[in-house]
Amino acid sequence: MKRTKRDKKGEEKVRFLQITAQVSPEEKERVEREAKALGVSVSEYVRTKVLTGKSPRLRTERLARICPAIGEIERELRRIGVNINQIAKQANRRRVVDYQVLESLQRVEAELTSLLSLVVQLVREYSGADTSSEQ
Repeated sequence: MKRTKRDKKGEEKVRFLQITAQVSPEEKERVEREAKALGVSVSEYVRTKVLTGKSPRLRTERLARICPAIGEIERELRRIGVNINQIAKQANRRRVVDYQVLESLQRVEAELTSLLSLVVQLVREYSGADTSSEQ
């Protein structure tokens, strides 16, 4: 089945080829959970993660309409994450890495990601919204 979408430049992309991978039940559950938390399909999650090495951006358009504060929360959490990354890069550039500090920064970043997923989950529960179908 061919799927047609427009990319960021407005150009049409047709996707009809499939790649199959074998995963454990736990890995499948993790991928599905992470894709759902970001409000994207499993295909989009895997494609973005494999091709860019990064997770797709959280889709908050519908959530922001339901709860206007969610957009501001997302922006603030992203700013904090950017600041943490800048601190880590600066420490690595100077080659003076206190591994306890680096580990702490990584834990904080993981907690922020977890917090963002929790906020999305709470908004979904509050609103009854199913944003995973919005592509």
